[in-house]
Amino acid sequence: MAVAVPGVAGTLMASVLSPRMLARIQAEQFTREQRVAEAQWLHEQEVAELACRREGYTNVNAAFRRYRTHLMNFLWVVHKGA
Repeated sequence: MAVAVPGVAGTLMASVLSPRMLARIQAEQFTREQRVAEAQWLHEQEVAELACRREGYTNVNAAFRRYRTHLMNFLWVVHKGA
């Protein structure tokens, strides 16, 4: 009798506690997946921002080179004309 009561109580408690434990494990897994997804999204945003900045720097550098080339040509023409 002393062994049967805890055995039956354990069996009955297992049917109540198992779904609760499973729900808690699934909630933790969902939270972990959300954190991973958010971290990945932030990383993608940083990469996109870096690409945008890099494109801006490239455009500015190209414009500066064109300006310098035109300026040098103008100065050459002014020098030849003088």
